[in-house]
Amino acid sequence: MSGDPERTCPPSGLLEAARGLKEASPHLVLLDVVCVDRGPGAPGPRRFRLTYRFLDMAAHARPSIAVELGTDGTAPSLGGLWDNAPCYEMEVADMFGVLFDRTAPRHFTKGSVRGFPLRKDFVAEPAPRPPARGRAGGGGGAVEWFPRAPEDKGALLFRLDMEDGVVQGSSAVPGYAHKGLEKALESLPFHASVPLLERLNLDCAAANSLIWVRAVEEACGIEPPDRGKALRMAFLELSRIRSHLASVSRAALHFGLSSLAAPFREVAGLLDGLLREAGAEGGFPGVAEIGGTRDVDLGWVARAGGVLDAVGRYAALVEGACTGDGGWMARLGGFGVEPSFAVSWGYTGPFLRACGLSYDLRKASPWYFYGDLDFDVPLGTDGTGYDCYLVRMEEVRQSAKIVHQVIDGLPEGPAMDGEASFRFRSSRRRREGFLRHVRAGVSAPGGGGTYSFGEGPFGETGFTILGGGGGGGDRPWRARMRSPHYPVLFSFDGLFPGRTVREAGDALCSFGLSMGEVDR
Repeated sequence: MSGDPERTCPPSGLLEAARGLKEASPHLVLLDVVCVDRGPGAPGPRRFRLTYRFLDMAAHARPSIAVELGTDGTAPSLGGLWDNAPCYEMEVADMFGVLFDRTAPRHFTKGSVRGFPLRKDFVAEPAPRPPARGRAGGGGGAVEWFPRAPEDKGALLFRLDMEDGVVQGSSAVPGYAHKGLEKALESLPFHASVPLLERLNLDCAAANSLIWVRAVEEACGIEPPDRGKALRMAFLELSRIRSHLASVSRAALHFGLSSLAAPFREVAGLLDGLLREAGAEGGFPGVAEIGGTRDVDLGWVARAGGVLDAVGRYAALVEGACTGDGGWMARLGGFGVEPSFAVSWGYTGPFLRACGLSYDLRKASPWYFYGDLDFDVPLGTDGTGYDCYLVRMEEVRQSAKIVHQVIDGLPEGPAMDGEASFRFRSSRRRREGFLRHVRAGVSAPGGGGTYSFGEGPFGETGFTILGGGGGGGDRPWRARMRSPHYPVLFSFDGLFPGRTVREAGDALCSFGLSMGEVDR
């Protein structure tokens, strides 16, 4: 973000600089580690630029530290300061070949690819398949555990060290979904990336694409009309409602409450239909378009009120079946997350608020008209899965309240800036006009790019966009997605020990992670 302090230091000074930031703020979150490859033609010691992005929740500040490295350079690990640092370092090492002072396995490529996929000189070439690993059984030894939830099946593996049926150690192994999102974002024009982001997590298809187009607009200096901003807020909150209800309903099905399945399908169909009518779902171009959004008529506004009434009835049905139920509370309340643990692992969104830490970007860093709306931020107390459930259900009500306020005060005027719009069937004149914005507004490859973020259904979703090079200005040189799911997945390595596999499955289900946003 513009105006936030960034410090550039040599690799030898990284650890000291990071320690100084952490000592100055007890609630400093390591949000992401962004690597940029300037290409094989860059000067030897400056080929790679690592940017460590932080969030100071107390001061609402976003400091960052930048480090430049050569092809054979080594950076110190920050794993001694933040628990989530090794998982980001592992991804950078796997995708770019940047070395840290601790070894990391190649989880994302599994050793099946020669080279490093996000380098600019990467050429796809298969490597010999590694030998198959055996599976140990019984009461002790190493067990490879694939969760059986439909959304995770085949996409996630945990290696568990077991003794007498209790987990002693855990290691999350992603790399089975293979979305290749960031490579695709760098290969496609800005507008063509919207469908990819909508399909990244189908429970909240509109949310990721809306935050992406806002990031593109901020990088290019484009300001959408007020009506377009308001409609984007409504679409984002409808997507949040859809996502929260899906997470809670899947957990209920996991715990045997199958009576909620049919009512959920009904209300999910209403929400999907409402967004599909506006163009957000299915095989249609999304509501998220550069320069604004598609407009809606008065009939859509009236139907939105009816759908929100149905959401309220379903929420009451869920709470009647789950809230206060002894079995539900026992299964979801079997583990808790301390606030210090959540901060060290980079939790955001309902995962963080379930621990009692009040931080919501719609309040802390409001965009569009969020600062003018009346809504509350629900909090938990003990950081359990039950707290997360309560937070999500209250956020459903607060999001419905936001949508009502938005559609009641919908501004007049166009929803799309026709000069800046870049539709899938845009004319050549509009395309050339948009590219002039891009060439003038996006940073050159030498800088750290722009970072834009928003409060998605699972927490802070952000995009780093670095312009120039590659496609003549209509696509980024480097595009990086900050997913709220990624650090949470690896935090299970600290949550599972001391629990049975069944309890580990309950914990995993209560979070409702999307592997599409991890293997991006």
